[in-house]
Amino acid sequence: MKLYLLVFLLGVATAAAHDQPRQPVIVDTDMALDDVRALAIVLSTPTLDVRAIVTSDGASSPATGATNVLRLLRFLGRDDIPVGAGRSLSCDAPRWREQSETLGWRADTLPACPKPINDAVAVLRAALTNTPGPVTYLCLGPLTNLADTLKTDRRLRNRLRAVIWHGTASPDWNADRDPAAVRAVTQFGVPLRAVARDAAHTPPMDKALWDEIRALETPAARLITRTHEDERIQQLIQQEHLRLWDDSTALLLLRPGLTHWDRAVYLQALRPLPERGTVVIRKFPTDPSELLPDLRPYVHPILDRYGAEEWKAAVLTSELHRHLGTYSILGAKMGIRARELTGASLDELSVESFAGLKPPLSCFNDGLQVATGASLGRGTIRVETNGTPRCEAVFTHGRKTLRLRLKDDIADRLKTEMAGLVQRHGGTTSAYFEEVRIQSLRHWLELDRAKIFEEVTIHAYP
Repeated sequence: MKLYLLVFLLGVATAAAHDQPRQPVIVDTDMALDDVRALAIVLSTPTLDVRAIVTSDGASSPATGATNVLRLLRFLGRDDIPVGAGRSLSCDAPRWREQSETLGWRADTLPACPKPINDAVAVLRAALTNTPGPVTYLCLGPLTNLADTLKTDRRLRNRLRAVIWHGTASPDWNADRDPAAVRAVTQFGVPLRAVARDAAHTPPMDKALWDEIRALETPAARLITRTHEDERIQQLIQQEHLRLWDDSTALLLLRPGLTHWDRAVYLQALRPLPERGTVVIRKFPTDPSELLPDLRPYVHPILDRYGAEEWKAAVLTSELHRHLGTYSILGAKMGIRARELTGASLDELSVESFAGLKPPLSCFNDGLQVATGASLGRGTIRVETNGTPRCEAVFTHGRKTLRLRLKDDIADRLKTEMAGLVQRHGGTTSAYFEEVRIQSLRHWLELDRAKIFEEVTIHAYP
């Protein structure tokens, strides 16, 4: 087996993310701080489908690392992803383990960790077996888990598209942590691409970059901010001690042709959705004190989970719509999801809605218009009035056409809830709209745009 050594610096590639199909990925991490930043990038990229995350014995112990992964997933609203802990190695813990395991969370912001932790090999076997098509394996620590899994069934090697590993042949920290695993993975004939660790070409997390990340209002940036705000971590940033090792490796999933470091590429990976600018107002309200009292408890949870673009779209939709409504918010969520999956900026999508022209379902159209920029005035949205109205739309961006539809179980539940409101209050009473508002806030927070829609690419020409 030939070990491919990819001397990796960073740079700009020409391939557009929206032309790529959704790529199944498994992440293997030893949960140092740079792993957290790498996971923030991977988990916020709509073209990546993370099938599992497993932890190894490296910067953190496998068990504590897995616990921290679960906390991270809870923070991002992605706790549907299976997590497994690998076996402990018979070698000393690194001197920075305590720093890695505390992760810089402030005690008052530490997310809960309610789920049990599974065995890494069992999680990997299930993910590799059940994922349609080959999987890209991103390894940010020792190769222990992959070696242990392939030893149980070497045929699983055929389920791997590529293994991108932050390590090289010895001397290297990840390789030297478990050299037997490196030899085993190599002998299994795995398509391994090793990323060279070159401190001279791997920049630090400096104060200027930290300030730029903090200014981004995305879930990925908020996660990095929360896990780096501890005083000890801030001192390391001031000293330029922290390097962007695993952050750089994760970018290979998004831009395989990168050849040199570019700060803008890194920041864009933390902000995958093109931002909505302002025309009249200076900024969108994100301080709870600027919002009405019943909305204030929801502001930070919604921003943390779904990011600034969905927040802006739903706020504008509600002002246009003149009341908070579940269907208009669903339209905003679907419009943002369509932009994520197609890579479209505002005003670049053409939209065909199947929500009809009769409220309450037609309220969905308002959210679609605001979130995508497709409008009647631009002539880029039309509403199909034949057939049964439903929360469904077709989006076209260049050579790509995408169909999104609200999943049937969610649509049925919302229909039942709406019928109950009408039965209790009538359809247009003040009591009706008061309870609609309460339900809409709950739905806004609970319904994750990455999980509630059936997603079908109709055309995606190369």
